[in-house]
Amino acid sequence: MKKRVVLKEQEKITAFRPNNFFADQLVYARNQTLRRLMDVPASQQVRLREVGRIGGVQFLEDTDCRDEHALGFALESVGHPIYWITGGKDALLNYSSLLPVVAEKVRAVIGIGSDNSRLLRIFSPYVEVFDCRSMEQAVKTAYYSADNGDVVMLSSPCACDSCFADAQERSLRFREAVKEL
Repeated sequence: MKKRVVLKEQEKITAFRPNNFFADQLVYARNQTLRRLMDVPASQQVRLREVGRIGGVQFLEDTDCRDEHALGFALESVGHPIYWITGGKDALLNYSSLLPVVAEKVRAVIGIGSDNSRLLRIFSPYVEVFDCRSMEQAVKTAYYSADNGDVVMLSSPCACDSCFADAQERSLRFREAVKEL
């Protein structure tokens, strides 16, 4: 024989409120996405490499970033405020899934390349956005804006535009710009 449970009136309202259902579904979907990312083989995981530390600012690069999910995971894994350098041909990326983590963790988005209008349009209501034409300008902008303990991170899931031949050249130019500081 099943025991019958009687809910108080306040418990009924809380238990069947649609906002709780949708919030639970969002948490469930996010947890499922994180689990899926954690099951990626070690050779394909997001790898943040430290390029150096200058004046209390840490420089990281994520050249293995291939989509917005990997980018979101990389942003969430950094424990300090981030100055995020990105750019390239991003017509198919869905940045809307990144808005919560960008608003929470990122102090500024620094776009490199010939056309950063989409980055400006999407992220400027949430964080400061800089439009830079070269990697050297982007690294200097991030470094001089950052405080002690902040992180400058190059992570771009976009295809390279006319500024760089490929992701390896973009990474090399980032490393060189950090060394020149």
